[in-house]
Amino acid sequence: MRPLLYIILSLTLTYPSIPNKRIVAEWEPALGTMIRWPLGIPSSLVVELASDDVVYVLVENNSQEISARNSFIDWGINLLNIEFIYTQTYSHWTRDHGPQFMIGDGYWSVVNQIFNGYPEESGCIDECDDGMLLEDCSGFEFCNNQPGYPDEGYDCYVANELCQDSNGDGQIMD
Repeated sequence: MRPLLYIILSLTLTYPSIPNKRIVAEWEPALGTMIRWPLGIPSSLVVELASDDVVYVLVENNSQEISARNSFIDWGINLLNIEFIYTQTYSHWTRDHGPQFMIGDGYWSVVNQIFNGYPEESGCIDECDDGMLLEDCSGFEFCNNQPGYPDEGYDCYVANELCQDSNGDGQIMD
């Protein structure tokens, strides 16, 4: 009994307070699944997800929502299981680049996450081409045509009208 008491006392002194707020872990129970349109995942996965749960679809404008709705109808998805959220999107990797949720006792909020590779510091590596200097939600400046993972085929952080096929593979990847 005494060793257990020492362990509890040691833990209490080492960790005097447990934080009252924390980020929700990706494996915890959720109300649904968040994806982005246009898709970066197989359509069969969306069909499966929507058969059991609510799928929150991030779209940037009305034409993306219409395109998604038409595809979902073609795939036989029950649109009652689909919720559209209008927002700017950075990537189809919503787990890595989407919002994080902070919870606590009687508290919750949505916070921006910083992903390894996402620009954390203001400024650009080199001179930024005209119109390519952008700012994220936290106010950090980044050069859209200097993506963090060029070897993986990415041309820009955000595939806007100025993004060009910089690696010559015939497609624009963001």
